[in-house]
Amino acid sequence: MKSAIPEDWAPNEGHRVKARSLGLFVEPEVEAFRDHALAVGREVADWDAAFRNWLTKANRESLPQRRAREAASQGAMRQPHYGGPRRDNTGRVIEGW
Repeated sequence: MKSAIPEDWAPNEGHRVKARSLGLFVEPEVEAFRDHALAVGREVADWDAAFRNWLTKANRESLPQRRAREAASQGAMRQPHYGGPRRDNTGRVIEGW
């Protein structure tokens, strides 16, 4: 039966091993995974399997894409690739930069 992500769901050692083998840091992936599941109201039958799939997909991203996603999940500032004004993570120009 499908359900929302449990409040106490946490990655297991198998997840940690898989993340390391893929060159990923597990904690930012857990945070992004949980936030995504809550944001879209995701319901799945097996949250451990869903996270294994998440890690596999995260590994397919290029390093710049992964860094941008991790920075966005931490509320970090985005900067355009080719100069221009500084923007916050909603895309609005930050005055005074």
